[in-house]
Amino acid sequence: MKFKKLFATFVPIQSSILLVCISLIIYLPSLSFFFVGDDFANLTFHPTDIILVRSGHNHFFPLSWLILTFFKYFFGTNAFFYHALIVTIFIINVLLVKRISAFFLKEEKLQFLTAVLFASFFANYEIVFWISTIFLNTSLLFYLAGFYFFATFLNAPVWNKQKARLFLLFSSFSLLAILAQEYGISLVLLCLVYMWHRNVRWNVKGLLQLFSIPVGTFLLISITKLLIVTISLTPSAITPLRATKSFFTFFSYSLYPNPYAWELLYQMRKLYLPFIGVILVLGVLFFIGVLKYKNKKQLAPAFLLLVGNCFMLSVTSVPQMRYFYYLAFPSALMWSLFLKDCKYRLVLIAVTIFLIVPQFFFIQERMGEWGRASNISRHIVQGLTKENGCQKVKRDVFPPWIGDDRYKAYIIAHPHTLMVLFHHTYCQQ
Repeated sequence: MKFKKLFATFVPIQSSILLVCISLIIYLPSLSFFFVGDDFANLTFHPTDIILVRSGHNHFFPLSWLILTFFKYFFGTNAFFYHALIVTIFIINVLLVKRISAFFLKEEKLQFLTAVLFASFFANYEIVFWISTIFLNTSLLFYLAGFYFFATFLNAPVWNKQKARLFLLFSSFSLLAILAQEYGISLVLLCLVYMWHRNVRWNVKGLLQLFSIPVGTFLLISITKLLIVTISLTPSAITPLRATKSFFTFFSYSLYPNPYAWELLYQMRKLYLPFIGVILVLGVLFFIGVLKYKNKKQLAPAFLLLVGNCFMLSVTSVPQMRYFYYLAFPSALMWSLFLKDCKYRLVLIAVTIFLIVPQFFFIQERMGEWGRASNISRHIVQGLTKENGCQKVKRDVFPPWIGDDRYKAYIIAHPHTLMVLFHHTYCQQ
């Protein structure tokens, strides 16, 4: 009874069940998928990768490696359990979004809308269908949980044991978010935006005390990568022009998350000047709308968070679908805040039609492609089993190319690691 009462306080039962059902309707078929692309490399890593920064590898996420090691030890190469883990974490994240949106929105229906927009965000297909994104899922899980404890800590009236416990939980989850993936440091930005939203005043010393653990951990990892392993801080070579293009890509797709609309504009890329003109006009209209919005102070937190995360991603990586996951929450929150004072059902229906429905169909299309790529990978491994038996797999033995070029990135990103996985799966049992 105590657990049920606690859960009902955290997330209302009815809305939480509905959110779980919506998430399962969209993503449950992924439980039947096999491994694809980088999965083969991520399942053949060396145990030392859990605690060491790999030479030539720009990311450091020991917590995610530890989770993969645990699952590999108990479940081997049974893809079902990995996908079940991903779907479970994703659903928890949806529920967390519903809960923490209450710090910005009082209306239950808008909190629910925020969670639905997050669950149906177009880029989630890569996050859920691909087990290699475990580091992003776990990082965002601790990111959202850490913010929940931070906001609760900030709203506590006086310092006592309970408030001290909340601060300890925030610090612990912020540490876990960074150890799962370095982009977890963006939790600090979310906390600062919320402090500004609540008009909380802190001096420099107070901020250092608040964020000493996440900032200290991030700096330690960065210094280690630079001095000990001598690799760059970012996974991609970034130039000012490239970063600018990446920023506008991240920002535009998150500002209006309708991939079909942006794909249509992308088809106009040969008409370069008209394409740039459309982007500029949309940007100007949006900023005018923000300035004239009567509750712009309430809209600003989500907008600042979206801009900050877009900047972080644009100066460290190219626009890959998996990284849009960090933009799903601010994008959903911004739309809900924008609709906060809307009293017209027609507008809410329009939002559903032009935001949620297109993203749902986009994810379903990608699910079909991902399922076909998954089947091709499964057939390759099964074919190698029949053809080669359990003879020693050599480095120069690569599986024959099967399928359309469009699936190349999803099927065999690392051919050798596919062979190694085949060897470990069928020859060392």
